Formats: sequence, C-alpha cells, structure tokens
Amino acid sequence: MEVVIDALSRYCVEAFVRMGAPADQARTMASVLLEADLRGHVDHGASLVALFRADVQTRAVNICPRVQVLHETPISLLVDGDGGFGAVAASHAMSACIDRARATGIGVAAVRHSSHVFYPGYYPLQAAEAGLIGFFTTTSRPAIAPTGAAERVLGQNPIAYAIPAGAHPPILLDVGMAASVAKIRIAMDQGQRVPEGWALDRDGNPTTDAAEAMAGLLVPIGGHKGYGLALVMDALVGLGGAPTGRLAGPHGAVGHFLWALDPGLFGSPDDFRARVDRLLDDLTGAERLPGRSAVAYPGEAGARRKAAALAVGRIELPAAIVQAMEDTAHALSIRSPGQV
Repeated sequence: MEVVIDALSRYCVEAFVRMGAPADQARTMASVLLEADLRGHVDHGASLVALFRADVQTRAVNICPRVQVLHETPISLLVDGDGGFGAVAASHAMSACIDRARATGIGVAAVRHSSHVFYPGYYPLQAAEAGLIGFFTTTSRPAIAPTGAAERVLGQNPIAYAIPAGAHPPILLDVGMAASVAKIRIAMDQGQRVPEGWALDRDGNPTTDAAEAMAGLLVPIGGHKGYGLALVMDALVGLGGAPTGRLAGPHGAVGHFLWALDPGLFGSPDDFRARVDRLLDDLTGAERLPGRSAVAYPGEAGARRKAAALAVGRIELPAAIVQAMEDTAHALSIRSPGQV
C-alpha cells in the first residue's frame, strides 16, 4: 500500500509524543524509522511503533530518557541512555563522535543502559553524510547459539559501516550476524515460511517454520565465522560496561559501540572519495553473469529506493504493516498515516 512520506513521519512523531516522549526525541526516533522505510528495511521502520507501544505502556522502556555523558576525553565519550530507546542515545553519541572527529580526526563512543536502536545503518550514515567514515554495533536479545551449542547466548549484534564516496551514494554495510528476528516475526504474522538456513527448532533441527524459528535458535551467518563476529561485537560493547551474552538484550540492558573517522587523517578527503568512486565504478562495471541484473554495492539499492520515494513523496509498505499503524493511531487517538 502507498503511504505519503510526510504523513508517515508525522504519525511516528505524534505517536511517540502521545506516549510521553519530548518532541525533539520523538523527531529523532521518527527520523531513524523513516530512514529504514525509505531504504526498504520495513522490518526496522515505522512498524516498530506498534511493536514497542506495549513496552512503553508497561514502562519496560523509558520514553522520556535523560541521556547523560558519564565520562569523556577529546576523542571519546561514555554515554548512559537512561533506559530509553537506543535511537535517542545512539544519535546523540554519533553526533558527539562527529564533532570530535572534525576536531581531532576520530571520535569513539560506548553507550550503556540503552534499548533497541531501530535501524543500525542510520548511525554510520550520520558520519558518512558529514564526510566521515562511520561504524556502529549494538547488542540485542540472545538469539544465536554458539557453534555446537544448543542454547541462545549471543544477539544478532549487527555490524554497520558507512563510507562516503564522491559521485556515488555512500557504501552502507549493515548486516546482522544472523537472520533478522523482525523479518521472522513478520513472516510468522503473515503465515509465511522463512528461507532454509535461517534457523533451527528447539531440538536443533533445521526449520523453515517461522513460529518454530522464533522459539528456536538462529543460525549465525557463515557458521563459526558469524558466531565469532557476534562475540567480538559483544566484547566491544562491553567496553562501556553494558551487559553482554545472556544478560544483554532486554530494554535498559542494551549497549552500543560506535565511532567516526576523518579520512583526512591519511591524506586529502577529496582524493579518498575519488578512490572510493573508482572502486565502486570497478564493482558496478564488472562483467555480469548470464541473466543477472546490474552489479550493485552495499547501500546503493537503498539509496536509489530512498531517492525514488522522495521524488514522488510516497512509499510502498506491506498492507499488514499499514493496518497495524492504523490500529495504533486509533488506539492513541492520533492521525493515521493514511490521513494526509
């Protein structure tokens, strides 16, 4: 179903404000959700307003956090998210990293006492849009079983990099170390199956049943390689004192680790962007296999999708997600995204 972009953004802001968020924080959270939808990641977009509303109602998450810097140096900071949504604390932390990178060449931050960040790719993109290289990772609820184990210990712990180019949109690599729980949840709600290789049932058998996948174990990407990367991301987040392993994931028990780096530390930023452009030209110009479409690079398709949506002012969303937003808007007595 088509939704007007401005109406979708307004819905998110009004929903968070009605739940008790300050207007500036509501706008920040809406910006993160909208970026995900515009780039085609609807499982990390405005659909999360309906999903997390119950957590706000039960006060599992603090809808009005006072984000504080607990410790800082010229290049680093430790941030406390006060149990609020990670979109607020992570955006604040990356903005501070960008300021430090502009002043010193690098800015690095650890965030603790936080919650779900919505869309991990948003934060390194903040850096790339400022001409910097950005990195972001976060812990999440245990979903991955270590290689050879029969229980969840590690979260999906995504790795997100954004690297600015010149003529091309930034490189944006945003990958979880296992299949998206949100995608599995959507498949379960819609009565669909999930691809082979995503999950195991409770007994450790491969399954494509979405409900069994939700109750079972997620398979790390690349087997032991994805497990190892998820472990390293947990350890990095632990630098800031956030819970790791089985203790990580519930609202308030999530941590993030992020940084921004100025390419100017190593030479001309213009030369760097030109080199990235040449690399991307090589990739996209590579000879294709028979019957295959044009070669793309991480972040390119999302940037094109966003540009196309902004050009017409509308975005296509699954009917089930639009209906959930309509129901949430009615429950909160705000305008639905279908009301222009």
